[in-house]
Amino acid sequence: MILSSDERYAMVSKKLLKQQFISLTINVLGGFASSIFLGMYRFFIRDNPWILAINPPLKDLNGNIYSSLLSRLNSGLYLGSIKPRLRDKVVISNILVVLSTLVITSTIILFTTWILIGGDSLLIFEAALPSMIFVSIIMYPFTSYSSIYLYRHGYEPESLMLPVVFLLSDIITTPVLIGYSLLVLSNNMIRHIVFILILLVTVFLAYISYMYRLRGTFRTIGESQLVLIFCLFLDVGAGAFLARNIDLLVSYPFIILTVSVFNGLMGSLTSIYAIRQNVLYHIGLTSLKPDKKKLSYLPYMYVLSIYTSFLISIIGYALTYIVTGGSVLSIGIAILISLVSSIIITPILWVLIQIFAYLSFKIGFDPDNVMSPILTSMIDIIGTITYIVTANMIISAILA
Repeated sequence: MILSSDERYAMVSKKLLKQQFISLTINVLGGFASSIFLGMYRFFIRDNPWILAINPPLKDLNGNIYSSLLSRLNSGLYLGSIKPRLRDKVVISNILVVLSTLVITSTIILFTTWILIGGDSLLIFEAALPSMIFVSIIMYPFTSYSSIYLYRHGYEPESLMLPVVFLLSDIITTPVLIGYSLLVLSNNMIRHIVFILILLVTVFLAYISYMYRLRGTFRTIGESQLVLIFCLFLDVGAGAFLARNIDLLVSYPFIILTVSVFNGLMGSLTSIYAIRQNVLYHIGLTSLKPDKKKLSYLPYMYVLSIYTSFLISIIGYALTYIVTGGSVLSIGIAILISLVSSIIITPILWVLIQIFAYLSFKIGFDPDNVMSPILTSMIDIIGTITYIVTANMIISAILA
C-alpha cells in the first residue's frame, strides 16, 4: 500500500518516538530550571499567593505572544513584506502588538486573579505588567534577531525556533516575576515609576504606529486577543487553584517543584499529537468517531506519559532534597503521585485532541492556529487539578 506524504507524516514511527523522547526530556530539564525558583521562594509565595496565581498565565502568555510574533515574522520574510534586516518599519508595529497585548492581557489577569483570590489589585497589576516587559526585553530581540539570522542562512525560522521560544519563555518568566515582586514589595516608589514609564512608552508607540499608517497593526492586535483572552481565564483558574492549595505546596515542596513541569510536559505531549491529528483531518478523516489511526496514538501517548512521569518524579525528588536539605515525601510516594496523575490524564488529553480538532473544522477555524494555545491552557487547569487532587489523596492515604 502506497501512502501519501501526509499519511506518512500522520503515522508514528520508532524514529519519531525516539525524537519525542529526546524533545520531552529537554522540556523536563527546562521546566525544572524555572520551577526550582518556586521551591526556593515557597515561603515568600505563601505570603503572596497571587504570585502563584499569575505565574501560569504569564508563562503561557509569553509563549503564545512570541510564537505568534515568530509566525508573523516567518510569514513576512517569505512573502517579502518584511525585509531580512533589523531596521524595518514593520518592527515598530510588532513591538506595538507585543506591548498592547501585554497591557490588555495583564489587565485581564489582574481582575480575574483579584476576583478569585483577592489581594492588592494595583500591586498585582504593577508586578505582572513590568515583569512581562522585562521578559520582552530578552524575548523580543532574541526572536527577531534569530528569525532574521536563520532566514538569511537558508533555514525556516518557525520550524527551528518554535520549541525554543516556548522553552525560553518558561525558563525566564518565573524567576523574573519572583525577582521583580521582591523588588516592588520592598520599594513602592520603583514600582510606580516603572509602571508609569511602561504606559508612556506604549502610548508613544501607538502614536508612531498611527503616524506610519500601520493600520494592519491594530487589526493584528484585535485578532490576537480573542484566543489569548479565552486561554487566560483557563490559566488564571489553574493559578488560583494552586494558590488555594498553598499550604499543601509549602508543606510538600516536591509538589510545588513538579506541578508546573507536569503541566508543561502534558501540554507538549498533547501539542505533538494534536499536530498529527490535524494532518488526519487535512487528508479527509474528519469524523469524530474513533478509528484505528486515531486510536493508534493513545498507546504512544501512554508510553511517553509514563516515561516523563518517572523523569519528573526522580529529578523533582532530587531537586527537592537539594533545595530543602531533605524531603518530607519518600521517593516511592513521589513516583506514585506523578505516575497516577499521568495515567489519569493521558486518555483525557487524547479525547480533548479529538474534540477540538473536530470542532475547529466544523466551525471553520484552522486547527493549526487555535488548537495549541487552547489545549495548552486547558491542560494547565485540568493537569493542575489532577495533580493536586491525586497528591492530596495519596498523601492522605499513606501518611495519615
